[in-house]
Amino acid sequence: PAPSLPNESAEHVVELLTQHVALLQRRLDALAVVARERGEQLAAVQRSLRHVRPPNTLTRDVELESIPSATTEHSASSISDDDCAEGYVCAVDQGRCLPGNEAAPLQTDSVAPGALRVFAFGNELGIENQGNTKGRAYRIESDQPVTAYQFNPLEYTTGGDCLSDLNACSFSNDASLLLPTNAWTGTYRVAARHHFYASSGFYAVTAKEDNTVVNVTAGPNSGSVKGGIPGIAGNGNGQVTLNAGDVIEVVDAGDDGNGSDPNDVTGTLVAANKPVQVIGGHQCVYIPDGVGYCDHLEESMFPYETLANDYIVTAPLIPTGGNTPKVEMVRVVATQDATTLTYDPPQGGAPGAIGQAGAWIELANNPGDFQISADKPILVVQYMEG
Repeated sequence: PAPSLPNESAEHVVELLTQHVALLQRRLDALAVVARERGEQLAAVQRSLRHVRPPNTLTRDVELESIPSATTEHSASSISDDDCAEGYVCAVDQGRCLPGNEAAPLQTDSVAPGALRVFAFGNELGIENQGNTKGRAYRIESDQPVTAYQFNPLEYTTGGDCLSDLNACSFSNDASLLLPTNAWTGTYRVAARHHFYASSGFYAVTAKEDNTVVNVTAGPNSGSVKGGIPGIAGNGNGQVTLNAGDVIEVVDAGDDGNGSDPNDVTGTLVAANKPVQVIGGHQCVYIPDGVGYCDHLEESMFPYETLANDYIVTAPLIPTGGNTPKVEMVRVVATQDATTLTYDPPQGGAPGAIGQAGAWIELANNPGDFQISADKPILVVQYMEG
């Protein structure tokens, strides 16, 4: 038989065991709480993957789908199919009605590593480059990282006669790298060009999440914009609220008989409370005035958080130009007041400072390579002549 312990020692052992059991129980309870929270988070992610459709999430097996410009909101506890309009379905977990076809991808395909796949889709989502408009975006999603570009296609046609109707076909195109949504922020400065006869400069803002509040503040040299978006005034200032996939396009206003109209949305500050994408561009413009021909421009704006103080500018080479650099126009946009600029090597006549945030200077007809340095972050934009 095991030796007996004094009553005091036995009581002490029991007390220690009781304490250890209590400690283990507390740890088990804590693990149970963590497991429950993880389960709830996983369920939320799964619901999000099924229902929430943020635009431009870039991965490999690509799906393109239309995202509605608005949804009907309800409380999650009270919504039912009876609350949804025809063509919409009840999403109880989100507390809102969604279009019945939202979950169906427009196109699905696989892309091999190093391969290229072009997805063509139309302009049925509501954006027209004739004035301020509010429309919708396509979302790109895949299961592995990809690089994605947006093209304004040269092959575009309405089916009409291109010789008799200049709007029936595309005579110019441009493209832009699309930034993945994890690189979006809420702060941008816009780069575009001035109003040119009947063609306008513009910027477009796309929301990643519902209830995104976007404030836009015109730069000191921006001038007027066209009407069409409630909340955006003619002076280019205002506020709008966007849901996931919503897009606004703000277009400059000007004299359609003037090829040098100064209205230009360059320098506009876009400030949102949630991540957004900003694309700046122009319908069609000579660069500089008087040097043809008219070309379309569009380019993703880099977030303010990525801008720097030093840039290397290199004059571009083109296939038909041999080793002779193409003449360029270089525009520098200040993000803060009283920004000082220096150039290496020195650029004759180049301004040494920009007085106000959102103001800009331009180095015209420059075929050289040089460095631009500033004492505060700047946005540098390069345009080819013609």
